Amino acid sequence: MGGTIKAQKRDTPPIICEVAMEKILINKYPATRWNDATPVGNGVMGALVYGAVYDERILINHESLFNWCEDKEIPAISASLPIVRDLMDKGDYKTAEQYYKKALEAENYRPSSGKYYPAFDLHMLFENQNAFTDYSRKLDMKNGICTVRYRENGKKLKREIFASGKECAVFVRLRAEEPFGVKLALEKHDLIDLPDEGGASKQTRELYKKSIYSEFETWGGLHYSGMIRVIKTDGEISDGTDKRRNIDMSGESCFDGFLRISGATEVVLAIKCEKTPVGAKNLYKTLSFEDDYQTIKFRHRVRFSSLFERTGLSFSDEENISTEELLLKSYDGAVDNRLIEKMADFGRYLLISSSVGCEFPANLQGIWNGDYSPAWACTYFNNENIQMAYWQACRGGLSEALLPLFNLYDSFKDDYRENARKLYGCRGLLLPLFMDNGCGKKKNLQ
Repeated sequence: MGGTIKAQKRDTPPIICEVAMEKILINKYPATRWNDATPVGNGVMGALVYGAVYDERILINHESLFNWCEDKEIPAISASLPIVRDLMDKGDYKTAEQYYKKALEAENYRPSSGKYYPAFDLHMLFENQNAFTDYSRKLDMKNGICTVRYRENGKKLKREIFASGKECAVFVRLRAEEPFGVKLALEKHDLIDLPDEGGASKQTRELYKKSIYSEFETWGGLHYSGMIRVIKTDGEISDGTDKRRNIDMSGESCFDGFLRISGATEVVLAIKCEKTPVGAKNLYKTLSFEDDYQTIKFRHRVRFSSLFERTGLSFSDEENISTEELLLKSYDGAVDNRLIEKMADFGRYLLISSSVGCEFPANLQGIWNGDYSPAWACTYFNNENIQMAYWQACRGGLSEALLPLFNLYDSFKDDYRENARKLYGCRGLLLPLFMDNGCGKKKNLQ
């Protein structure tokens, strides 16, 4: 049956297990790699929060961005099947195993898969004057909110980050007890993750109504857009291209086309990524909200917690300690029940953040990636990998999370039938081992 599958209303209430008051992951120092950053997501957009005190990056991902997608016609080599069967009957398994690969190569067919691509970074430089203390980076898994807290000169500073489903945007709120300054830029993701094989994008920037709009074009055929909008601040916003007004701020030489906010105690930002170039005016409109930040945050918390709390696992009533401490204890051979509980909660949290309210399912890394050439291209693996990603869907009462998965496979049924016919001369469906989202093109066998 073709078409898009839609969620059905739940006739019976979900089973609720006893859930601990807090479901929090705590880190005691900032991340230095994207792999260790704190993830938030709304299915369409993902964000990774490094939590650095001075030079901060928040990496943005979009579910649709697979680079280097190709449309190749699969050659008809079903005549090879009797030969392969004969080789196997004779016990020549090594030759049989390589036969189809060589037959495809003889037809000049090289399977390929698009690589999941990091969209861009929100880059922030803060005007720090003193050493910091009391640092923590926390993920509230129940409500889908990341917070970064620390003190500077004894005064509290706090950042709050979440990805709203209704607005389909990432929100960042900066607050401090004393006025602070920050410089904002929308940049290509940190090029430390760029391999020498290429794949970087060229970027065009435009400052538009206290916002930064950019378009990105990759060597692999992607052309997409993003915007950072300042939706609230009590500070002064100035154009970062005016060097005379920014001469006192360190690190400005690495920025190009940025905004500076000075004398603020609060800044609220909204970030949007679109899979196509839509123009600054149009993207600005989508970041114009009728509701204020607190209303948007409240609605996000209600939605996220209603999904997360459909089930739960509680092993311990002990005090929360940092992830680093829990891992060190497990390395010494004493696996803390709190670590097991948090791992189960984290898996459910990641599935909600990657595969609810979106078009495509969670890929090999969910919806997050900071590598330009990620491991196994960060694609969909049609083996135990996709199964593990969705283990918590039914057990966790998250049937909505399965819909993007079903729809993806449903959209490729004709291609799977072609695979079976051309390769083995039979009816049925033959799925590739791994595949991307197709990017609107015919899918290739892998």
